Amino acid sequence: MFRYTSFVLVLAMVGCAQHVTPFAPTGLQPAMPNVGAAAAKPAESVTANVAFQNDVFIPGNRPVEFTVYWSYAANPFWHVEVQRCVKPGAVFDTKVVYNYIKDGPQIKFGASYPCSIITGNHRAVTFRSMIFDPNAHFHVRYRSEYDFNIERFKFEMCARGGGNNEVCHGDIR
Repeated sequence: MFRYTSFVLVLAMVGCAQHVTPFAPTGLQPAMPNVGAAAAKPAESVTANVAFQNDVFIPGNRPVEFTVYWSYAANPFWHVEVQRCVKPGAVFDTKVVYNYIKDGPQIKFGASYPCSIITGNHRAVTFRSMIFDPNAHFHVRYRSEYDFNIERFKFEMCARGGGNNEVCHGDIR
């Protein structure tokens, strides 16, 4: 009888605790259950708007794979916000919404040519701080140039915005 009573009490505690006991620190949990894409962003949130421009024009005109990552300085694990193949000459616009401005929003951009193939042409630029006034705006450009001395293409990605100077990663300059 004692086992049965203990079992019932444990089930009751677990069942009641499902909606009350937090499994993460309070600051990391949403105030309301997640209702999906229709949820309004919190009043304290800010947005980093990103425009990516593919200026890689190589015979065959293959797209570039562009990736936007986000994280917080307080919790520095990178998360993929969006990953997209962008055609030559095209501009891709996206955004990242940060709900916890005090945690130190960070953003990283990655690009590689060609899309969906692992190559040595991957470039990445990271910004560890941003100025939001009221939002941040970034322009990212991935380009190529043919070097006749070594008879191959060189690649470079440059990004600027969010109060940061232009930062480039590549071998063109």
